[in-house]
Amino acid sequence: MALKVVEETDTLTHIALTGQLTVMGVERVTGALHEHVIGRGVNTIIDMTNVSFIASSGINLLLDCRKQLLRSGAKIVLLGLRPDVEHTLRTARMDKLFDMVPTLEEAKGALACL
Repeated sequence: MALKVVEETDTLTHIALTGQLTVMGVERVTGALHEHVIGRGVNTIIDMTNVSFIASSGINLLLDCRKQLLRSGAKIVLLGLRPDVEHTLRTARMDKLFDMVPTLEEAKGALACL
């Protein structure tokens, strides 16, 4: 699991995750997520195009990020989910908590609505 910062502005954080969000994957990216997402407290796009699997620990990590960002009035949008990852998140009813969109344009549009 790896995390890459795509863009950081005063009002937006855009990161990309690569790999599997398992217990080990979560351990590898938690520090960077706290630094670049929670620590900044701005609207966030998490590009999950290259996430091939998400376990409950990965879902919990996303929920923690969402909870912390809500405290600062910010929101997370999940971008580019693979069908099996999207299915897992929808089965866990995460689509009720996160906007899940296929394109960067839609992700930025969802955040502009705030």
